[in-house]
Amino acid sequence: MDGNLNTMWRSTNIFEPWLKLYLNGIPSLACRVDIAWADGNTRQYQFDVYVTDDNQITRKILQDIISTGTSTGFESYPFDPTNARYVIIKIKHPGTTSITAQISEIKVFSDV
Repeated sequence: MDGNLNTMWRSTNIFEPWLKLYLNGIPSLACRVDIAWADGNTRQYQFDVYVTDDNQITRKILQDIISTGTSTGFESYPFDPTNARYVIIKIKHPGTTSITAQISEIKVFSDV
């Protein structure tokens, strides 16, 4: 989240790598996450999106989403407006026990 599509977060080779984004000190309305997959032009990602407003009770808001596999630019994933302090992205890959993931940028929006 440094504003540079040439840098990236890269997971280790593990089962369902994930990352948690801290939005701010109090729960805020969220309704969309935009993700720029670093290798998104050569690979599709399957993932779930979760939110939590207290860092204890986690709610799955998007399930089994699949990226296009055609772009390293931002892809938008809207969801019903919900309060969130944290957004969690959990990457999955059916049929394998471990994978790596690469994300250049993530943006969370409060309006579509």
